[in-house]
Amino acid sequence: MELRSLYRHLIPRLASVELDGEPATVKAVFVSGHKRLPIRYELAA
Repeated sequence: MELRSLYRHLIPRLASVELDGEPATVKAVFVSGHKRLPIRYELAA
């Protein structure tokens, strides 16, 4: 829920977002997800 709010406010302020490396994921029985997701971004003017 908090990440959704963060992204809703952050995305309009970015001109571009792209991957900047290989993502690493965590495989688990209870919770799985990204361990590392390197990105490159440019702020909107």
